[in-house]
Amino acid sequence: MKNIVIAGAGFAGIRVALKLEKKIAMLRDDWSIILIDKNSYHTYTPALYEAASYYHARLKKETSEEKNACLPTRLAEALAKRVGMGFDGVVGGATCLSIRTIIKNRNITFVEQEVSGVDFKEKIVKTKAGDGIPFEYLVLALGSEALYFGVKGAGECSYTLKSLPDALRIQSRIEELFLNAKAHSGNIEIVVAGAGASGVETAAEIATCARHLYRDYGIAKERARILLLEAQDKILTQVNPGERAKIKKRLQKLGVLIRTGIKINEVTLTSVVLESGEKCESSIVIWAGGVKGPSLFRQFENIELDNRGRIIVDAFLRVKNYSDIFALGDSSNFTDEKSGLTAPATAFIAEQQADIVAKNIFSSIRAEPLGKYHISIPGYAISCGGKYAVVSIFGVTFSGFLGWLIKRVIDLRYFLSLLPFWQACSLLLKEFRVFTKND
Repeated sequence: MKNIVIAGAGFAGIRVALKLEKKIAMLRDDWSIILIDKNSYHTYTPALYEAASYYHARLKKETSEEKNACLPTRLAEALAKRVGMGFDGVVGGATCLSIRTIIKNRNITFVEQEVSGVDFKEKIVKTKAGDGIPFEYLVLALGSEALYFGVKGAGECSYTLKSLPDALRIQSRIEELFLNAKAHSGNIEIVVAGAGASGVETAAEIATCARHLYRDYGIAKERARILLLEAQDKILTQVNPGERAKIKKRLQKLGVLIRTGIKINEVTLTSVVLESGEKCESSIVIWAGGVKGPSLFRQFENIELDNRGRIIVDAFLRVKNYSDIFALGDSSNFTDEKSGLTAPATAFIAEQQADIVAKNIFSSIRAEPLGKYHISIPGYAISCGGKYAVVSIFGVTFSGFLGWLIKRVIDLRYFLSLLPFWQACSLLLKEFRVFTKND
């Protein structure tokens, strides 16, 4: 049996596995597809900002003041536990998909373990459990980690939003802040560092959720501030000026204070210190400032990395100097030889690259020419709190409620690529039921 090992079950890894499984069925030789991930579930990361701002009290009110005091922590712990047990949790069920459900009735073997290393000479993937999995072809799709740009204290004192547990921690902390503010006289200072798509969507949704928190906890709106900081001179650099203006206006309407051209020097438990020396008080800092390759990659020998620790790949998405190892998604650095563009770290790009990698592995097995990858970005979709989004597709822009509806269609399209029709529709409806409670 010859193994094609795929390390990572994010957008890129799961799609490579599904696409290859269909192609491999046409071969006479015995090939096995092995998908490795440390989690039993695939996270739909575009919904994480919703999970981070999900306000559980919109579904169930607690009558006991004593119960209210510890509820956020209990909820986070319970949901995290439930996710691990099979997605019974309200938020987990609307954000994560069981990998075993996705690959059910497919010729894919799932290994729930964490990758600890790769022996490139012997062609073996090592896991933390001590297992060694041999491969003929290897796909590295291990995602990314938060990049702090050397900002002192950022790693220790800020919250990231890369996973469901991250989202639950943010959600728990925000409600904890409102509980404390109800009992004491202090203000709430929520700082989002980074005004790319992730930062903007997170700030907007927290601002939307805060409207309910103000009312339910009896706190004046003036006692809370949501501050969005961006080092560059404008937010959402990939968005055209007209749509950027709409998004900025929407954020300001929600009460988000935007400051651009602001660099952070230090993050502490109670403040953010700017390059100018100004100190901004903070109750929580959510870091959305960029990504880098997994720390694991720094252990690899003879693998070329860029300055962010991502694997540099060629036009065919192969790791340089290797014909049987591919890297894609957030784990890789790809520069289009035709346009000179560098592939952005988005779910859509990961899906595009997955299609090329699956095709090229199949072509390589059959000794056929490989296909080059070229970046194609048809548009973008930015949620702006509640039932409002700005979506641009092939130069046509939709905003407001219509933009929100189109973004939901984009969600459904992705779910249909993983699940049968009725399961995909059920997941979308679950998203509606859970996350529109904040609107």
